[in-house]
Parts: sequence; C-alpha cells; structure tokens
Amino acid sequence: MTNAMSTLARVDWQRMASFAVANPRQALINTAVAYFIFRQVTKGIKTMSVYGLQKVLTHLWRAVAGGLIRTVRKAPGTGAVLQRSIDKVVKDIEKSMNVDLPGETKYETIPIQPMTDAEILAILKRRQDEPGVDWRNGRASGSVYHGGEELARLTNEAYA
Repeated sequence: MTNAMSTLARVDWQRMASFAVANPRQALINTAVAYFIFRQVTKGIKTMSVYGLQKVLTHLWRAVAGGLIRTVRKAPGTGAVLQRSIDKVVKDIEKSMNVDLPGETKYETIPIQPMTDAEILAILKRRQDEPGVDWRNGRASGSVYHGGEELARLTNEAYA
C-alpha cells in the first residue's frame, strides 16, 4: 500500500488536469481505454485464479480478435466487401449441396400433396448415385424427425 501511495504522490495532478481541460475529447478517450484495460485485467486475474493461465490467454485472444473483427465489419466499405464474400461462400455451399438433375423435380419444401411410398422409393432410386452426394459415408445434409411407424417402415425399405 505504501508503494501505491508513493506512486500517486509523484503524479503531476495539475498537469493532468490542465491536459484534460485543453483536450477533453482525448482525455475521455484515454479514460475509456484505461477503464477497458482495467476491466480486462480484473477479469483476467479472476479467471486465472479459477481456470489458469491458458484460459486467460484464450479469453484475451477471443476478446481482442472478436473486437477487431467487429470493428473491421463496421468500417466503411469493408463491411460490404466482407458481406459479399460471405454471400458468395454461402451461395457456393448451397449450390454444391443442391444439385439440379435434368427432368427431376427439386423439393425445397415438403410437398403439399402427400406422395405414395412407390413415388418416394422411385425418387430415391433415381437419385441414389447423384454426383456430389456421398450418403454412404455420411456426407449428406438433411433433417431427422420421427414420422411414425409408417415412415420408419418406408425408411427401412429405402435403405434395404
């Protein structure tokens, strides 16, 4: 405690006050940055006491990297460029997952009219070797829900 008091006694408070009066905006920015650093150090000390140094460094990296990414995304011009890149990647993924076969109906929603078991099995038979879908090795996207015993029977028949 004596060390902290002697450090505070050596601070030129009058000079600091005159700087704050002459540069209020910069003084506010400095205060905000100091507060942010203080909060992060306090969180780091608490986290380190519970989880250890590795967890603290991971948390620090995520906070800095996340803040940097958010800042870059909000910057004029970069946000739009980044969004275009994201949209392109999403479009490429959707295109690779949704192969159009000539003469084949594309089902993006559940059909309004129910299909017969024979119709479903015929579609599955036609599409089982479609390019880009490696369902035998678990490389297919889809949803799973329980549709009752009738659907379970149809599913078993389809995979037989």
